Amino acid sequence: MLDNGIPTSIKRTPFLKILYLFKFIRKYWQKPPKGRFLSFKEFFLYCLGGMGVSGGTVLPTYIALTAGLYIAAALKISVNDIVLSGVISSIVVVLRAPLVSMIIDNTKSKMGKFRPWIVRLPIPILLLFAGTIFIPSALQSNYNWMFITYVIFFNTLQFLINLYSLSFNTLVQVISPSPNERTQLMSVGSIIYSLGPSLIHMLFPLLANYLFSQKDNSGEIIIMGINTMEAFKWIIPIFALLCFSIGLITAFGTKERIILHEKSQMKVKFIDGIRHIAINKYFWISIISGFLGIFRLIGTTYTAWLATYYIKTEWSQAILITLIGTANVPGMILAPILIKKYGKKLLSILSGVFCALMTIPIVIWPSEPYIVYLMSLLITLANGINVVISPALSAQINDFQQYKTGDRLEGFISQFSSMILTGVGIALAYVTPFIYKTFGYINDNSVLYDTINVTSPIIRWTSILGVVSSLLFAIPFFFWDLSEKRHESIMEILAIRAHLKDGKISLEEANIMEERVEGGEIGTASSLVEDIFEEDLSEKSLTFEEFLENELRNKVGKKG
Repeated sequence: MLDNGIPTSIKRTPFLKILYLFKFIRKYWQKPPKGRFLSFKEFFLYCLGGMGVSGGTVLPTYIALTAGLYIAAALKISVNDIVLSGVISSIVVVLRAPLVSMIIDNTKSKMGKFRPWIVRLPIPILLLFAGTIFIPSALQSNYNWMFITYVIFFNTLQFLINLYSLSFNTLVQVISPSPNERTQLMSVGSIIYSLGPSLIHMLFPLLANYLFSQKDNSGEIIIMGINTMEAFKWIIPIFALLCFSIGLITAFGTKERIILHEKSQMKVKFIDGIRHIAINKYFWISIISGFLGIFRLIGTTYTAWLATYYIKTEWSQAILITLIGTANVPGMILAPILIKKYGKKLLSILSGVFCALMTIPIVIWPSEPYIVYLMSLLITLANGINVVISPALSAQINDFQQYKTGDRLEGFISQFSSMILTGVGIALAYVTPFIYKTFGYINDNSVLYDTINVTSPIIRWTSILGVVSSLLFAIPFFFWDLSEKRHESIMEILAIRAHLKDGKISLEEANIMEERVEGGEIGTASSLVEDIFEEDLSEKSLTFEEFLENELRNKVGKKG
């Protein structure tokens, strides 16, 4: 018997499909296959460079002031000053937001809006890493000057890191006009470039603890290496140089594809940007969910405490943090399938509910490190889906913004979000420190070794916040009604408007086509989307199924 001219004896087994998938990737390495805008080479280079970007942008977590750990412990900074530093940083975030948004949204170059900053910023960032580590360390004899210089250098570093990471994270939203292709890239890409942070989280504590831990005469560890300045002076600069160098691959190996008319200048005044954002319903749903869910993942934040104050071995932090760093991978892999079947709205709601349920055992058994860690793994697993959903929702918000006002406001939307969420963060900044101080942790992290009276009660009461916050996170998404079908129609309307402004279609044609799309006719203007990026498409390309059919027919022909 024949199936499309192919004998049914030639079974299309999973192994056969995988074999031909590699051939398919090789064939379309340079040019995209049918129905896609990204070649496999561009797909791969975005992910490879992303490993460096993601690894580099996670390094500041080790030189941020974290209660009882890292540089805060090395410099012996008190809990009150850790909170003060956090408030100052939050105020700086609010003040810097207009500047960052104006820089991004008013950038226009041959490389686009986002890629130039991935090229320009690594050297200044490396210099600021060095300044944040070495200068406060040299001033330890004068606590006030040490703290002041740290705050100045760290916040300047965070400004550039924010601009750098925003450029990379937003690039995925404009790398293709196809929502499905962007979702697939976010899913597969996030798995690959999450290896960067995973390696950092594994190698930094492992190297720091083995090389720089301080022991007494009996060999008992007095101070873990991750809490010594020597670890930061030697390891962080080397890691930063490697990561930001790899990040350049993304800048030079990819392309931005925004649906704009040819003469668009993309110049936006800050006040106009804020005014236009105000009418974006989906932006506000995202914001409200964000600040209600501000403590949603708090159950995952105690891994380093578990390793340092409960398990207390040199290797435990490296192993535990590495495992939890990969726990979101299954969620990221399944995200495109789940999004296609259930939609982003339902998955966002379920994610909040699941996180709440998994935080409850932490509240009940905070002194059992392995139960706390298991629940942290499960919360991280659920959040893996959000790793893909969050930028996908942001892309829809940005496209809807252009549909409503005609402006591309990625920078404004991102930074205005930061301003609002940071304002909420300032208001809540003293909540967890209040719990810390209630149970005796003020400025001496050695009290955290008293897990029964200090550390476990802190974990329990902060986790109660996590349960409530997770449930509140889900509520705003009940009002999200931007379906995948509606988003597809918005992309077609943007293409119609771009062709009209470029004089490629008449006003009458544009009005008729837009009316049909608004009436629910999906696919009416899909060819116009392809026309804008025709240089990225290949007329003779095939889908994987078409490629597989051709290969099998050729195989039959050769046998005949």
